[in-house]
Amino acid sequence: MEVRTQAHWQAWEFPSDMVTITPSGAVQSRFIQVPHNAILNVADFSYPIDGSLQDQYANSFKDENNTLLARGGIKRAGSNPQLAERAIDADLATAWEPDPADPLLDWVLEVDLGRLVSATKVVVRFAEEGYPFLQFRVHSAGGQNPFGTADRSGALDYTLVGSTTQPNRDQRVFEFDLAPLGTHTEEWTGRIMQYLRVAATATNGERAQQLSAEEYQALTAENQGAVEYVV
Repeated sequence: MEVRTQAHWQAWEFPSDMVTITPSGAVQSRFIQVPHNAILNVADFSYPIDGSLQDQYANSFKDENNTLLARGGIKRAGSNPQLAERAIDADLATAWEPDPADPLLDWVLEVDLGRLVSATKVVVRFAEEGYPFLQFRVHSAGGQNPFGTADRSGALDYTLVGSTTQPNRDQRVFEFDLAPLGTHTEEWTGRIMQYLRVAATATNGERAQQLSAEEYQALTAENQGAVEYVV
């Protein structure tokens, strides 16, 4: 066995996001910026998924070899999926909002980071315009169960990151610190994750009450305004 050049190393499987092979054949660790917003470059990462899970991954695609892959991005949006990418585009002028006509159970957004990361904090930022979710929860998952699930559903093993503790009408930024899960050394910080799930759990009362023109005009200016929820 001979491993002396870059071409030799490329015949091996190795974590390309962790090491770099120089033209001379040297192996170097890849620089990792700390702290780093893992959302910013999710589209740079992709990985194979089982064909039975294709419907669960809005971010799935097939490469030139007809291999089914998932690329980092929006895994699933229960409402307004066409606007979901706005939640992770790092542009504060854009935002995702669920359709008020959809049931609360569909006010869910799942983000695929495209690779495992060690995260120390999750930040949820609501747009300045509109209203934040009245109540919500955030969960994280490390990845697919390598042995599958008993019902072959491919369901992720989500763990609670944080949630609101009381109705919220004004706070726009929430930061949830993360502690390690499972067995780890004392020096280890952060939580290993690949997926994030944000779900609204409460809204501001009835959203589908129909009023006549006369009833609407009788409302105060504050109550006449439409309520939109944006992330």
